[in-house]
Amino acid sequence: DFQEHMLKCLQTAARAPRLPISSARSFTTKPFFAQASCKAVLPMQAGSAFSQRDVAMGKRGMADTVSVTFFEKYTAPDGVKIDAPLGASLLEVAQSNDLELEGACEGTLACSTCHCILEKDVFDSLPPPDEEELDMLDLAAGLTDTSRLGCQVKLTKEFEGAVIHIPDEFNNMQ
Repeated sequence: DFQEHMLKCLQTAARAPRLPISSARSFTTKPFFAQASCKAVLPMQAGSAFSQRDVAMGKRGMADTVSVTFFEKYTAPDGVKIDAPLGASLLEVAQSNDLELEGACEGTLACSTCHCILEKDVFDSLPPPDEEELDMLDLAAGLTDTSRLGCQVKLTKEFEGAVIHIPDEFNNMQ
């Protein structure tokens, strides 16, 4: 049936190799479509951080989400509210929703391009950053007392209703 076919397509797409993230992004208002190898076209809804890989692997359900709001000067100056899966990193959520959070090192703690600024109560609820993250944060532009690297912060229930600010600029010292 159709649902089984779509699940098979999603599972095939989940196994496909990922392309490296480019620092040059194109801005578009068109909905993003991911095409699986079986030629099924799957729309990604705006404001959703669910990937085809998550759906295919059955890892995400609506009960496993938190609502967060990102502010970013160019793509979300008025804020964008996102229902994001628990356990996803801030970097993953921002990128899957076309926000300008680069993550040049793809989450390997070798840059500070995923620098985010959190609300104090959310920042205080997190485990403290380790030495590697602190070293990279020292290189971040616009560092604040509540700065963290988006690749190192995983969403928990404490993020419900949180506001995350993406700084206007970043340093890529990679």
